[in-house]
Amino acid sequence: MKRYEDAATKAALGGKLHPGGRALTEKALALAAFPAAARILDIGAGDGATVALLRESYGYEAVGVEPSPLLRARAGELHPGLELIAAVGERLPFDDGVFDGVLAECVLSLVADAKAVVAEMRRVLKPGGVAVIADLYSRAGSVTGCQGQMLRNRQELEALLAPFRLLHFSDQSGVLAALAAEMVWNGIPPAAFLGGKNAKRWDEKCEKGGGKAGYCLIAAEKEEKR
Repeated sequence: MKRYEDAATKAALGGKLHPGGRALTEKALALAAFPAAARILDIGAGDGATVALLRESYGYEAVGVEPSPLLRARAGELHPGLELIAAVGERLPFDDGVFDGVLAECVLSLVADAKAVVAEMRRVLKPGGVAVIADLYSRAGSVTGCQGQMLRNRQELEALLAPFRLLHFSDQSGVLAALAAEMVWNGIPPAAFLGGKNAKRWDEKCEKGGGKAGYCLIAAEKEEKR
């Protein structure tokens, strides 16, 4: 079982599956300013919390994809009537240009082929649609992610998102620090997420090179064809 599939871990972290939880998701939605009744896709939807929020609090036509059968089942238990689609971000089962927005919270740092996910995000967005990304990144030096992969720095993330027009990039590392504090309080080592077996703090140097992990919020637009 992966750490993010563990119900006990989520309970220990106050019900959050990603840094910032609902508060950061709502900040991202305010930033994106999606139109009323927008059609929104949540990639890596987890237990469906964001999809439920989009539907119930914002009135959006929201759908979610999630590869984990454990999390899809949990979504149905937590949110009756909510069915997530079994799919991965690298191969989205949707036609071209059908969404006003795409969310990817803690996704790009986990997948094996982030470039393919970005291409799929752009493909399914309507012209003028907005992709919102919240994720781990390297603020300085080399940092390993929660599956042992190297985290991208800001320049590398912006290069990855080159098919889009960048609208916003901000550092939200305070939410990562808060999450790490909750993890320590509840006996969960931050190293389980940040890769370094001996790290006790979220920003401590990790095994594969000294560096500082951070968390960022990005909005990027699929430009209209000219």
